[in-house]
Parts: sequence; C-alpha cells; structure tokens
Amino acid sequence: MYDLQKTLSLHQEGKLDIAAKSYQALLAKSPNDINVNFLFGKLLNDTQQPKQAEALLRKAYNAVSTNMGILTEYAKCMLSLGKGEEVIGLLSNHCKTSVELSKLFLKAQHLVCSTTELTEHYHQQLSFWNDSSSLMIAMAQLYDDRGELTAACDIYLKVLNKDPNNILALHNLATIKRRQELPNDALALLERAQTLGLDSFQLHHNLGNAFSDLNDIDSAIAAYSKAISLNPFYIDSYKNLAALYSESGEIGSAIALYENAISANTISKDIILELIRSYLRVGSSEKAKLLISKYFSARKGPSKDNVDLHDNVDLYDNDEDIALVNAEIKYLENDIAGAFDTLFDTLGDIKSDKVVLQCAKYAIQTNNTPFVREYMPELTNKKDSAVMAKAYLTLAERLSGQNAHRQSYCHYESLVKTYELPDAISLDGAADFCNRLSTYLSSQHTATSAPLQQTLNGGTQTRGNIFSQSDNELIVCLKAFCEQSVKDYASEIDRVANLHPYLPALSNDIKFVGAWSVNLSNKGYHNNHVHPEGDLSAVFYVDIPSHLNESNEEGHLVFGKPNFELPQYLTHEYSVMPKVGKLVIFPSYFWHGTIPFHSSEKRLTVAFDVSS
Repeated sequence: MYDLQKTLSLHQEGKLDIAAKSYQALLAKSPNDINVNFLFGKLLNDTQQPKQAEALLRKAYNAVSTNMGILTEYAKCMLSLGKGEEVIGLLSNHCKTSVELSKLFLKAQHLVCSTTELTEHYHQQLSFWNDSSSLMIAMAQLYDDRGELTAACDIYLKVLNKDPNNILALHNLATIKRRQELPNDALALLERAQTLGLDSFQLHHNLGNAFSDLNDIDSAIAAYSKAISLNPFYIDSYKNLAALYSESGEIGSAIALYENAISANTISKDIILELIRSYLRVGSSEKAKLLISKYFSARKGPSKDNVDLHDNVDLYDNDEDIALVNAEIKYLENDIAGAFDTLFDTLGDIKSDKVVLQCAKYAIQTNNTPFVREYMPELTNKKDSAVMAKAYLTLAERLSGQNAHRQSYCHYESLVKTYELPDAISLDGAADFCNRLSTYLSSQHTATSAPLQQTLNGGTQTRGNIFSQSDNELIVCLKAFCEQSVKDYASEIDRVANLHPYLPALSNDIKFVGAWSVNLSNKGYHNNHVHPEGDLSAVFYVDIPSHLNESNEEGHLVFGKPNFELPQYLTHEYSVMPKVGKLVIFPSYFWHGTIPFHSSEKRLTVAFDVSS
C-alpha cells in the first residue's frame, strides 16, 4: 500500500523511479491532494520533465498561491518551459521574500532582456541580499548560458575568494574550465568539490566528461554509471556512457544500457529514441520498428491530459525525431525514395534545417537534383547547416554534369594547401620531433574501437581536444605551427575569395573547435565525410607506414566522393599523398576520406577543425 510519507522518503533518498510510481498511485487515488500534486510535480521537474510537471504544479499553486515553496517550484517549472514573462508576473512582488525567488526572477529576466539590462537587475537584487554568494552563483550561471564565460568565471572566483569551500562554485567553475579546454583544471575542481561532500548526478556526469577528455576511459565509465544511478532520466549520461562502451568494443553493452533503462520503467522520449537509433546503427530495423509501434505510433491522437503520466512520452505533435528515424528505417531497407517521401511530407509541418538536409541526402541518391538546388542555397548562409548544404550542392553539380564547383568553391588546386613542419620546431629537427610526438600520442590511444558514429575503420581516436594539453611541450609546439599555418592559409585564399562565394569568412581570431589524434592500423581508412562544425579542417601526419603502394594511392587523402551510394558512379576528384611532417588544410565542406593501406606499421595523425 502506498503512503505519502514513505513516498517522500524514497524521493529524498534519490530512489526516483520507485518514488514516481508511488506518487502516481497516490495521485490516481486522490487526484486533488495538493501535497501529492506538488511533490510529484517537483519530482518530474527535477528529472527534466517539465511538461508533465506543469499541470500538477499549477493545480497546487492555484489552490494555495501564498505557499512560497509551491510558488518557487511552479516558477522553476515555468522557467524550464521558457515562460519568462509569466514568471516575472508571478514573482515581481516577491523578490524580497527570499534569495531563491530573487534568483528565479533573474532567470526570468534572462529569458527576455539584454545582457546590460540583466546586469542592472542583478546588482539591484544583490543589494537586497547583501552580496549573497547564492545569488552571485545564480548570476554566474546566467552569464554562462549567454556564453559570457569570462564574466561567469570572475563571479565564481569572487565567491571562492570569500568561501574557498563553496562546492557549487567549484563544480560550476569546473564546467567552464572544461569548455575553455582545460580538462586537468576541470578535474581538479570537481575532485575538490567531491572531497568536500558533493555527490550529485551532475558532479558524476561532469567527472565522466573530464575523465573522458583525458582519455581515462575506465574512470569515465564508472562516473557516468554513478550519474545514471543517481538520476536515471538524464539522457546525456546515457549517450556518453553508450559511446564509451562502443569505443571499448562493447556495442552490446551500449544497447543493453537503454534496454535495461526501459525494462526498469525509466521511460522517456529521449531514452526510447536513443535505443531506436542504437538499433539502426547495428542494422536492427525490425527492433526499431517495434519500439516505434509500441511507444509512438499508437499514441498519436489522444489528448495529452488523458495519457498515463507513467509513460513519460510526449509525441502528439508532429515530431522531427520520429520523422527522421522512420525515414532512416526505410533507407536501411533500401527504400530511398520512400525515405525521401517520408521526410518531404513533413516539411509543411516541420520547418527544420535538419529535416531539409536529410531530405537533400535522399534527393541526391534518387537523382532529384532540383530539390537540392532549390533548398540548399539558403542553408549555405546558416552556420549550423552551411557545411552540409555546400557538400550536397557539390554532389548535385557532379550528378547534373555541370561541374561548376570545380572552378569555384571546390577548386581543389587552390583550396587544398600543404605546409611542411620546419626543422626549427626542435633542436634535433622535424623528424625527431615527429618521432617523439608519435610515442606520446600512441600512449593517448586508450580505446579499443573507433568512436560511435565516427568515420574511421580499423583504428582509434582520442577524446577531448588534444590541443588543450598545455602542459605537454610537443602539443604546444604543434598547436603553434598549426595556428600559424591556418593564418597563412587565410591570407593566401583572401586573394582569390571573390572567385569562391561559398568560402567561409576567415579572420586572425583562430578558434580550434576540435583537435584529436587518429591511429589507423593495417587495412584502416576513413569513410568519406565532411566536418559540419568547422570552417576549415586539417590533418597533420605524425607517422606513416614506410612502404605504401603509390599506384593505388594507399593511405592518400582524397576529395570529392561522398559516403553513400549515388545514382551514378563518381570517383574522387583530387588526392594528397601523406608524408611525415606534412599539414594539409582545406574547407570543411569538402568531401574527404582516405584510401585503405596494407602494412603492419601504423598511420598516426592529428586532425582539427577551425572556426573564425
């Protein structure tokens, strides 16, 4: 028999899945019980399910609007749903009631006003509460959300100057240090917070991130597993843990992770979708279809209010994720035209760049180049879609036989440039530098399989940003060489930019948005691909096999061919021979890959993307 006090105890102990079932049973028995509505709504909101929490918390608030605890939780829920103006209305007369309400008021202002206005509200609220550390931390989080990392760091450091053992400031500062590509600093801050008693799912998730960045796979797996045990609804921990299992050669464990969650009634749209995607990655389209049928297809139509909250699945509106996985199932079943039709039919309801880009891929494979020419030009002006849009336009050019790209934005002879590592890089010359770098990088390859959904076959890839290792002299020197080479590249292509309308606008403010090492072994290669997050991409050859079959272009970097079948055979359009100490730079929208090689010796590289 379910009891509210026992249920609350389970909730407080962190046994959230059991507590959720108990609250649900109590709610079915007493749907107007204000305490049950409030506490169940709080649990749902705490586990990132605000849509399900809103009705429960609204009912509790409407019943006792003077209860500050209920008001606080209801405001949190509304903020999670992005309803800033409504929260400002709720809290405008309560900011001097508690620091917590002042923080929520600032969060609501964050949703609707400029940074300057937000800062003014912050100083006003801070004056109410005598420089409260809690309020300072809340403001730092808002600066963080706006990408104002320096301002956020300054506030956290002020808090830690007053209170060196403030565990929340330590934890949050660590997350910023990670994004500033200082994983060692991030790990040290997190471990200090843990020593001081912090034991939240966020802490363990971020420990997993830091360990992962430092290629400590076993510690990362343990940390993500702990995070999931503390909050079985946080999807990012599942995704990261599944990726690590896959890189450790345990794809079955990655799939079982989601299957076990669903078996334990930890059911959310995100978890179900990730299991569907996992099945599709290994070609199990039948299992994917069963999940869609069970959790999604049959639930279209009923009112949301009539659906059992226990299901935790919200798919009553048109949904791009479901459209995409349904199309992918048809694609895997070799029904490419059906995959295109499945997505194209949604464009009237889902105006998503992601859906349009996927439509373009299917259109190319069915020789529907007019679709690509109609939809892609607009997307070349949007940062998140520009790379793929240009890449698909390249293929449409080739399939149509016009090949105008070869004299403009894909003029490989002008836009693929190579740079040689100078002997001055080291007292003993470039060759010795590369030998020492090879030894170091080899020690960083701790995975046993390629990363999930990556392009390499027969090899491994390091995690995190290898250029963040500022304590390693070899990496520091290599980064400096790469940075100068990118600046030289930008200067050289400036002179021909007018001929290439799709080239990115480059500046001297070079940002490495990713840098990693790849170790390929015998028969290893990269599938053809592009880099959607970069403006420029590059590869530096650290070590290559001593004997490669030049006539077959073994190990060569090749350009122009996609990673999927086309209506007509297209070979690559350009190639570059690998050489130790050579850096190759090119636009990120170039289709590129490598030719497999046969050798007992490794092919070791450092690759990176640049954004300006």
